[in-house]
Amino acid sequence: MSYPGFFLGDASNTTDLADFWNLRAANIGLLFVDSSQIARYVGLIPEYANMVRANLSHRPDHEQKVSVWARDARIDEAIQLLGEEKPIVCGIGDGTWNGLNVRPPMMVLGQESSLGVFGRDGERPRVSFAFKDKPFSGDTWFYTQHLVASVSLIGGLYGDDHTSFSPDPCTCNITNCASNLNGSALS
Repeated sequence: MSYPGFFLGDASNTTDLADFWNLRAANIGLLFVDSSQIARYVGLIPEYANMVRANLSHRPDHEQKVSVWARDARIDEAIQLLGEEKPIVCGIGDGTWNGLNVRPPMMVLGQESSLGVFGRDGERPRVSFAFKDKPFSGDTWFYTQHLVASVSLIGGLYGDDHTSFSPDPCTCNITNCASNLNGSALS
C-alpha cells in the first residue's frame, strides 16, 4: 500500500534526503518539506494536499487521507503540517526498511525462453543462445541499458560446481542477436 503525502525532514540531513528518495523510489508520491523553511510551504501544502486527495478519491474512505512521513523523532511536528486534518502518520524508524513496511514495486519487462547450445571448447564449457524478440528498445539512446539473463542449464553441467559463466566481451553487445557465455573454472 502506498501512502502519498508529505515528508518532513531537514534538507541538510543526508539521512532525511536518503529516506525521502528511497520512499520516492518505492513509488510513494511525496513532497519534501524542509523543517527549517516551513514558511515557504504555506501556500503549497494545502494545494498539494488537495491534489493528493483528488488522486486518492477512487480508494475506500479509510485510504483517502493524506499521509505525513517523518523520522520517529519528528512525528509530532509532521502531524502539524496539515493543521486540523488528521493525516495517516508514517514514522520512519528501524523497521521501515525491513522489507515488510515499504515494498517497492518490482518491474518485469518480459520473459523469453530460448533454446541454447551447450558444448565444450577444450576443457571449457560454452553456452550460446539467441535473443528472441527484443525485450528492450532499439533506439540508439537506449544502448547503455543493462539486461539480466537467467540461464538454467539442464544436463551438461549437472554436478559441476566449479564452473561459472561470464559474457564473452567480443560478442555480448546489446546490438548483437546472440550472446555467448564462456565457462571458466573457479579456483
